[in-house]
Amino acid sequence: MTSVNVTEDKYSVTVTEGATTVVTVKAVGPQGVAGADGAQGATGAQGPAVSDGDKGDIIVSNSGATYTVDSGVISTAKIADDSVTADKLANTAVSAGSYTNADITVDAQGRVTSASSGSSSGETNQNAFSTIAVSGQSNVAADSATDTFTFVAGTNVTITTDAANDTITITAGDTNTQLTTEEVQDIIGAMVSSNTETNIAVTYDDTNGKLNFASTDTNTTYSVGDGGLTQNNFTNTLKTKLDGIEASATADQTGAEIKSAYEGESDTNAFTDAEKTKLSGVEASATADQTAAEIRTLVESASDSNVFTDADHTKLDGIAASANNYSISTDLLDEDNMASDSATKVPSQQSVKAYVDANSGGGSGLFTSYARLSDTKAYNVSGGSASSGTIQIRTLNTEDFDPDGIVSLSSNQFTLGAGTYFMKYRTTYMQTDRSLAYIQDITASSTIQSSVSHGYSIDSSADDGDSLIGSCRVTISSDNVYELRHYTQTARATYGLGLAHSVSGINNIYTFVEIYKES
Repeated sequence: MTSVNVTEDKYSVTVTEGATTVVTVKAVGPQGVAGADGAQGATGAQGPAVSDGDKGDIIVSNSGATYTVDSGVISTAKIADDSVTADKLANTAVSAGSYTNADITVDAQGRVTSASSGSSSGETNQNAFSTIAVSGQSNVAADSATDTFTFVAGTNVTITTDAANDTITITAGDTNTQLTTEEVQDIIGAMVSSNTETNIAVTYDDTNGKLNFASTDTNTTYSVGDGGLTQNNFTNTLKTKLDGIEASATADQTGAEIKSAYEGESDTNAFTDAEKTKLSGVEASATADQTAAEIRTLVESASDSNVFTDADHTKLDGIAASANNYSISTDLLDEDNMASDSATKVPSQQSVKAYVDANSGGGSGLFTSYARLSDTKAYNVSGGSASSGTIQIRTLNTEDFDPDGIVSLSSNQFTLGAGTYFMKYRTTYMQTDRSLAYIQDITASSTIQSSVSHGYSIDSSADDGDSLIGSCRVTISSDNVYELRHYTQTARATYGLGLAHSVSGINNIYTFVEIYKES
């Protein structure tokens, strides 16, 4: 059944569906009693039930306000135009909303039964294609957004479309790529037509497919040359002339080239520039057969020739080397080594000096050189800590004097070269009980016994300290390395090897070694 609205009043019943009136039934019941003047009369009795007897499809009763209409009894003709609104339509499976590039399905009644958004290969606000350009051809432009571009197959071309894969295949229908005879003739004809080679005119006869070559040379007399026919005749006279010319002969040699070629040949007795220079240096009437004696005689007989004669040679042989022109008595000896040990002759000044220098070292006295090394520290820096019962190497950090370079100092050790030396030393100590100092020969790994000195200081006294003084003499044949060593019985920190005097501006000297080199 279709739901409808039924309204009733005192005399009728109206059935509507939406805004459309389907049926109206009117009935008149008995008239009620008239009321008094000015008063409402009594309500008349209820009329009988009304029935649509011809159809039997609408039943109106007085038992309620809701009525029903049988299915299929209200025809389209009974429904007013534009009277069915959206809320009277049954829902379908399509969801309400907007769709892009919609894909829809419509049934026979015009209803949309399915809808979905689709995809697009281009914008909806532009042509499917804009312009197709081909070189040398007119452009193909789209006339509208729905214009269609059509491919047209030309001669021997096949176009195949594949809608499923969105492809277009263009295939050549003619597999014969060989040029025709006419095409070949046209190509060759174009290459040679109207061209003119030397004395030859070329034309192309397209009708008969021929190339025509015509000679323009009216001289038909030729001779045979190395390169073929030629108009330059090689006569007997020319051949004879050619036979008389040597192979590789040239006609453009300069005088210098001819001269060089000539002088380069053997046994030519060519008169060269060098020989001309030599000849120019020879006096007229000069001879080449003078003997050495003849030449010598001529030279010695010439005045102011300053000839070195045999007599001069003998005289020179009798003069000692480095001799001077002083007048020296025969009783004066010039012997650097005084080897003759003469008791009656005196030596020259030069020989005396040479002898003294050779036997006294070039100086005077026992010693020829002197140097001093020391441990020098600032005024407020003590000599260092003393260890208990150990031997320490005393610091030597300064080369005070060494004018002749007889000693080198490095890492508290000093090196002396070959010679004889006398060495003295002095070193300090403070509150270390027994102390001992000596010079150690590092090269020979031995103690120089003559250098040993010892002393004693009471460790309980704050001002009890002293110095160790020693000396020795050594003779060495090559470089030797030495160092000064110090033994202390009792350890004393900071000042065990010497106490600083702390007088500003004056350095502390805790150790020094003096070296004298003997003559």
